[in-house]
Amino acid sequence: MLVYGPAGAGKSRLLRSALFDAEGKPRRAKIITFGREFRTISGLPTDVVQRFSSPTLDDRKWLEEFDSFIKFLYVQARKGNHLDVLGFDGFSEFDLLHEETNSSTGFAKFNDLMTDMFGIVQALDPYELGCHVLATARIMDKKMATVGKAGKGIAGDPDYMQELYPSFRGAFRYQLANYFDFVFYLQQERSVQIGKDIETRHILHTLQTGDYMTKMCDPFEERWVEKGYPAELTNVGFNDILGMLESLR
Repeated sequence: MLVYGPAGAGKSRLLRSALFDAEGKPRRAKIITFGREFRTISGLPTDVVQRFSSPTLDDRKWLEEFDSFIKFLYVQARKGNHLDVLGFDGFSEFDLLHEETNSSTGFAKFNDLMTDMFGIVQALDPYELGCHVLATARIMDKKMATVGKAGKGIAGDPDYMQELYPSFRGAFRYQLANYFDFVFYLQQERSVQIGKDIETRHILHTLQTGDYMTKMCDPFEERWVEKGYPAELTNVGFNDILGMLESLR
């Protein structure tokens, strides 16, 4: 599952909710973070968070350590020691960290990024890992065609892309959703006064009723609609979403 949205939408909140099952029991979980994303979910047990960073942006040791960690998870899963949930927070920060620590220039920089990204989406396979995978990304506006300083046209995003979609630089942003069974858009509404209380509403868009990208693999979207489940869910946790999806199998 990939959930994307702007800052404050509740992506880290959703990740936190995945650490406990519907009965409140702790799950065997790991949350992978990159760079400064760690700040947004600080306070979690140190044995849950696996952080990869390069504070001075001058080495790629973090990428080697990340690759080793993913391979370790696969080895453990094949031995039957799999996690219940693997969080990946998130693609947008990985993208930026990858670019800023890569000494390559021009197309080679983005080619390296695409190669490593392809490896990651192959590795984040819930069936091979034997666990739920919950990934996050920031939000990106559709790029329109423009004219550069030299008067040369700069192509925009393809017509089939929605106005809002998961943030990622390079052409791989067009392909990212293909590697997830479910892609949901998360946003925060203005806080509202309810009696003496103030409620912040985090809205999870499950169906594409606006110009933003969502996805449910076949046949879940059809069954979701047939079941009468809503296109928007308010202040839900991972277990709420999982329960609804499991009911459609």
